[in-house]
Amino acid sequence: MKTTIAALLTLWMLGCLSTEHPAGGAPDLAVTESADGTVPDDVPAGSDGSVPDLLPDLDLAPDIDPSSISPGSSCLDVSPAEMSFGGVKVGDLKSIPVTLTACGDTPLRIDGISISEDSSPAFTLDLVPPAAPTPEHPLVLMPGEKLAVTVGFQLDTHSAIGDDGNHIVEQGELIVDSTAVPKQTAIPLAGAAVDINCPTAVIKCDEGHEVEPQTALHLFGDESYASNGSIQKWEWDVDQPLGSQSMFIPSYTFPNPTFEANVVGVYTFYLTVYDQTNTPSCYPAKYEVAVFEKQAIRVELSWDVPGRSDGITPRQLADLDLHFVHPWAGGPDLDGDGEPDGWYDVPFDCFWFNANPNWGSYDPSLHDDPALEEHDDGETVALELPEKVTYKVGVHYFQGSGPPVEVTARVYSFNELVYETAEVELNPLDMWEVLALEWPTGKVTVAQDEDGDPKITPKYQNPYFWVD
Repeated sequence: MKTTIAALLTLWMLGCLSTEHPAGGAPDLAVTESADGTVPDDVPAGSDGSVPDLLPDLDLAPDIDPSSISPGSSCLDVSPAEMSFGGVKVGDLKSIPVTLTACGDTPLRIDGISISEDSSPAFTLDLVPPAAPTPEHPLVLMPGEKLAVTVGFQLDTHSAIGDDGNHIVEQGELIVDSTAVPKQTAIPLAGAAVDINCPTAVIKCDEGHEVEPQTALHLFGDESYASNGSIQKWEWDVDQPLGSQSMFIPSYTFPNPTFEANVVGVYTFYLTVYDQTNTPSCYPAKYEVAVFEKQAIRVELSWDVPGRSDGITPRQLADLDLHFVHPWAGGPDLDGDGEPDGWYDVPFDCFWFNANPNWGSYDPSLHDDPALEEHDDGETVALELPEKVTYKVGVHYFQGSGPPVEVTARVYSFNELVYETAEVELNPLDMWEVLALEWPTGKVTVAQDEDGDPKITPKYQNPYFWVD
């Protein structure tokens, strides 16, 4: 039976302390839309039309040092998240407005906005104000503030025709460098210069680009439009993973169908629309949905007892525990390597006594904390939203006596097995430091002793936890 001493009350109190990570910094002055959505039109310009040197004089944000805003501390929302210009008549200019919003609760620093160098020359960028932010002269958005930019599409010759008889789509990316995660946000651009005005197909999906299996996708094509009247017909198609037999409901000609994504993999949806003259869109709209298990990290522990009789589970004969440790964990150095072990630290060790720690945000809608589950065949720790840190995994044989056991640990990333240990023999009170797992690289570093063998500390007992 697992028992603890009264000092666990102290540990419980420590666990009640905030484990919220410190917010990253705050900023400087920004040329942005104000809270009512307007953009100042009196921004002064220099002799060359630029304004970077004058940005500090603009009283549009609190006087905050942009360098104090830490990378990865902010949130950026881009609307629309991708831009399809459809078929644009040769020589005509078509523009799409884009809104950049600081969506978090900390300031957002924007260090650059540009069209990527490998984009088609058809795409252009208009900024409000006309000065592009740079790392030396960044723009700062306070939480909720917006920045307006416009992307244009124009070509003087029609886009090339492919072997299938369709226009080859001009492609590009709008790049935003900021303190958000990821640091560089890429917004896909697509369009084609055509000889006739053709309708533009637009796909939207309520559930977004990443979902779990068994998700019913709500697809929308009713925002497609035509310069020549209205859309009269919709035709949907899909490339789906092997094994998926889903269909559009109620039909592939319905403007806003549903589609059940049951199999892990990538679903690519296409939509062709027709205007009132029965002219089809010059190329179909395309929308990809990736279906995968949401658990970014899953660690599984299993063990067996040689000679175990049928009907007897391994757990009935031997009590082993999985430990998943945050780098902030402390505690005594019982293995003698000069560093705190981290095992049995509350709140920074996820194990049987602390199966649901709070390591991240207090927002219950964010699944950014690990959770441990026990079952007859072993134990599992799962984490959906890991931090950019290195976690440590260990296994403890929590009994003073018992049979030797053969133990295996496995690490999965998004349901894909990335590492599996060989069977390791453990005896009562052995503490096995299994590996370190770095995120987001997913790099696994196996722990070894000086002889290259598994790193096992015998007779391991944390002073706050002991065996009867």
